[in-house]
Amino acid sequence: MGPMFDILIIGLLTITCIFCLVLNRRLSRLRQGQVDLATSISEFDEAVLQARQTLAGMDERAKRQHQEIAQRARAAEELATDLSVMISSGNRVADRIESAMEDVRTIANGKKVA
Repeated sequence: MGPMFDILIIGLLTITCIFCLVLNRRLSRLRQGQVDLATSISEFDEAVLQARQTLAGMDERAKRQHQEIAQRARAAEELATDLSVMISSGNRVADRIESAMEDVRTIANGKKVA
């Protein structure tokens, strides 16, 4: 029974060693996966930070452009009001000139008839 027992122990130890090698390989792959995951998370974190900075910059530019557009719109409204006043004034002047021209024509026609 001694040699059979030794062979059985040797067989079990061999199986244990093989299992330990397989387990060691799996643990190595798991550790490498953890390193890869940590690298990916770090890169993702950097990308998120950069995206936040980019969005903050875009928000600032949008606010400045909104203010500039609002300022230009106010200036355009003021110009439109000024142009409206000028057009009204011009129309009144044109009406007076037209009325004066009709008076001149009436006077000129009256003198030719007489």
